[in-house]
Amino acid sequence: MSYSETRLHPIVYCVASAQNKSAQALINKSGAALTKATGEADFALTAQDLDVPNCHILMACDGPQAVGCIVLMDELHYGEIAHLYLRPEARGRGISRGLLIEVENLASELGLRVLRVKTCANLVETLSLYRAQHYADCPAFGGHPRSRAAVFLEKHLL
Repeated sequence: MSYSETRLHPIVYCVASAQNKSAQALINKSGAALTKATGEADFALTAQDLDVPNCHILMACDGPQAVGCIVLMDELHYGEIAHLYLRPEARGRGISRGLLIEVENLASELGLRVLRVKTCANLVETLSLYRAQHYADCPAFGGHPRSRAAVFLEKHLL
């Protein structure tokens, strides 16, 4: 039984195209929230930036409403997670954890053995989620510059 099937009102997780209007809206909201939290545009990608073959966007839907997203970039030797985002009204229901579990499952299916994420020290709840899911500090990666706001994490998948 997957995580999404354990809820009374099941959240449906699905892969979406960067062309999907709901995915675009969530990615753009995520980018705006990241830029606001960090003051750095380096954290934010647009939906157009993600319209590449190695990008996988997962969405969480509550009925017809897309309420969250997470991005997995297949970087060949590792997967990079970006844009974990939930609409404010969907928070506190375990959906972020579900998105993270689903993206880890997708990464495993793609043959990726390591996931990395650049997040922000100001995003305390997000950082806590990653740490609770066994993501540990790692060096900067992927050409991302170090900054006061940046926290780099990784997890080795089984």
